[in-house]
Amino acid sequence: GRQRMLSQQAALFALRQVCTQDSEKQEQLRQNMLATIELMERSHQGLINGDAEMKLPGQPSETVQAMYFESPLYLDRQIRDYIAQVRALAQAPREELTQENPYLQSILKVSATDLLEAIDAVVSQYQKESDAVQLNLEIQKAQLYQQSCAATAVAQTHAQQLEETLQDLQRTQALLIQTEKLSSIGQMVASVAHEINNPVSFIYGNLRYAS
Repeated sequence: GRQRMLSQQAALFALRQVCTQDSEKQEQLRQNMLATIELMERSHQGLINGDAEMKLPGQPSETVQAMYFESPLYLDRQIRDYIAQVRALAQAPREELTQENPYLQSILKVSATDLLEAIDAVVSQYQKESDAVQLNLEIQKAQLYQQSCAATAVAQTHAQQLEETLQDLQRTQALLIQTEKLSSIGQMVASVAHEINNPVSFIYGNLRYAS
């Protein structure tokens, strides 16, 4: 998209430079045109090889790589030829800066036809690839969400099972405590009965003699 805009800006600066009669303004337009074409060249290199400062990762896909360097587009060659034409116009003597200038005619023609169509084709391909990446990210997000929901459900089931186990343990503990209490009472009753049984047995055994 940036390359598309820069190519159109360069063509506009070229046309305005030729059409103006003011030498100072003409020089300013020439400088603007050169700055634009330098940025276009740097962007082109960044799109292919990467440029961290321009936030261009480089490493285009095989499809985009083919569009740059193979038939039918040969976009790399088209862009380099376009940049050369603009620089040639920038170096042309002032008396040759007319609307019939061959460099200007080539710039205007190419920027409106072949180069523009080639750049648009690459932009469209970049967009398709970007959409595919975005779709893949959305699918991954959906899968992660599903996994998260499943993990949450499993965690809730485990938590419920742990709660039930804890309640069982608490009931068992209460039962054990109750059993221990009953056991202690039983031992106490047996001890008391033993203590009562001894004198009663003695008395019962001696009732006949007492009579």
